[in-house]
Amino acid sequence: MDSSNETRGARESVDPKFTFSAAMRDARTPTKVNFYGLSRAVQERFVASTRGAAAPAPILFRRASRVRIFVWLAAAAALGASAAIVSRVGVGDVESAVALHGKGLLGVYAALIAASAFAVVRALALVRSARSLPFTPGLYVFPASVIDASSHVLRVHAMRDLASMDRKPTPVSTFHFAFVGGKKFAFAEPDLDKADAAERALLDARTALATALEDESPRALAGIDPLYDAALSSPLGPSQPLERSVPAWSKLGWAIALGVAALVAPLMWTTRNASSDAKMFAAVEQSKSVAMYKRYLSQGGRRSEEVRDILLPRAELREAEKTATVEAMQAYVSSHPSSKIAGEVATSVRKVMLVELEKAKTERTVTALKAFAKRYPDHKLEPELRAATHALYTSALDGYRHMGPEKDLAGAVPVIQRALAFAEKSGPDAEIRFRLRPSKTLDAADAQLAKSKHWTGAESKPSPYFAAGKLRPREEAVAKVLVDRFSEAFPADVLSVKLGAPITDDGALPAFKVPTLVVDYAVEWSHTAAVSTRPHGIFAGVNVPFEITFQVPDGAKALRVQLLSWRGPDVWKRKDDPAGERGALESKVYGQMIDGSFGELQKKALDTFFRLDAK
Repeated sequence: MDSSNETRGARESVDPKFTFSAAMRDARTPTKVNFYGLSRAVQERFVASTRGAAAPAPILFRRASRVRIFVWLAAAAALGASAAIVSRVGVGDVESAVALHGKGLLGVYAALIAASAFAVVRALALVRSARSLPFTPGLYVFPASVIDASSHVLRVHAMRDLASMDRKPTPVSTFHFAFVGGKKFAFAEPDLDKADAAERALLDARTALATALEDESPRALAGIDPLYDAALSSPLGPSQPLERSVPAWSKLGWAIALGVAALVAPLMWTTRNASSDAKMFAAVEQSKSVAMYKRYLSQGGRRSEEVRDILLPRAELREAEKTATVEAMQAYVSSHPSSKIAGEVATSVRKVMLVELEKAKTERTVTALKAFAKRYPDHKLEPELRAATHALYTSALDGYRHMGPEKDLAGAVPVIQRALAFAEKSGPDAEIRFRLRPSKTLDAADAQLAKSKHWTGAESKPSPYFAAGKLRPREEAVAKVLVDRFSEAFPADVLSVKLGAPITDDGALPAFKVPTLVVDYAVEWSHTAAVSTRPHGIFAGVNVPFEITFQVPDGAKALRVQLLSWRGPDVWKRKDDPAGERGALESKVYGQMIDGSFGELQKKALDTFFRLDAK
């Protein structure tokens, strides 16, 4: 046994049985007292005592039994059930032409209903009587008496007539009172602490009772007896006693019962037909078939509206569900435009829509999911569709992590993740755009080279060979390589990277509407020159500073990578070229320089976004 049980056992063992008796020297309290015959002061003091708001407070209390009420209610139910059984004999055949018919057994129904109504009136009268009392009906234990206050007639058992009182601890603490004459009461108190407190209060009450009887002090007697009527009362309070209110209907039980029967008896055929109708309805409800519901409608039953508006459409809905196609469900919805079971229809439509969505998901493409949404614009599966779409973008990002740079120093993976998040919301389009900034030094190179004795004329000017028209094919070639690699990494409906128009504004980069990889660069003179005697000419060296940015229109910081490409004129590679028109040599020399710079750009861009061994 654990410690808590040992403690409880110890507490129960303290004075497990005690008895005492007392003699009430004041004989003014009779055995039966009409509460409404008491003075107003005594009435109010008794009510306050029962509520614990004035002394003496009840030491123990047991709520009054409601057995009589339930007996009357049980009798009413039994009589009513008998009437129902009689009324239901031989009815309920939905196939029968006489499923609904006329009068029968009027006297039997009248007698049963009258008796049932009388029993209900008696039960209600008992309930009304109990609720009209200003105190809670029940048994109260006070220091001077045990008062049975189950009704307005109080039955007072003075402690002077108490033969014995015992406290038995099992199964819960129960106090047993036995009075001279054989009257016994029992009070159960499951709460051990409250039981201990009641036991102490009863022991204290014995002393208080003896003292009060010996002193005959009105204050002391009033402190132990809630019905003691010699206590002083307030002259300012009401003096008129509380009066009992008995409704007239509680005295006219049989009259009411006969009246109910008189009203119900002429309508017995309605009751019988209602029973028959209920049985028919139960039969068609059990079958839940379209044919049975239509037969019920042909009978004109009382629940025809429910069958027509709810049950028959529900059965037809189940038939449509068996096809398990969206088209069948849509046809059903079209044929029931004002359905009263719209919620159930929506649930059924949702089921078949989910099946179609699962089919679309098996293709594992955003295009298939979009096709589903386009084919069924009223699918109402926005959360599920978003989740399925998001799973594709998550899978694409996971795949890119294996193709992205092994050492992601520039932060390519995070910016691609943002680009995918943007694409998921706004579409897959992304662009590669180039911006060629105006050169600040090529004009100076033209002027400087013109001073050389190796100058051969206008064709020796370097600036024309680095014009936008010369550079655009190289931009397109680099863009194609990048587009191909992004196409290998991402499905076109997830992220579709294409070459966009060149950026012509030399100011700040514009606000892009789609994820955009920008190659921002210029061609500048490196302030060096190379002279060739074979073939004859002078050529400028150039620097090409590239800045690669990847911007996502989400307000976050762009990825930035810089590359400085220095290219010198490899004139020696052209010494064996046959003589040609002036400018052909310059075009080849400077073309090689351009190709070399854009080759470095291509490698830098690929290294930024992809690992070399990933395909």
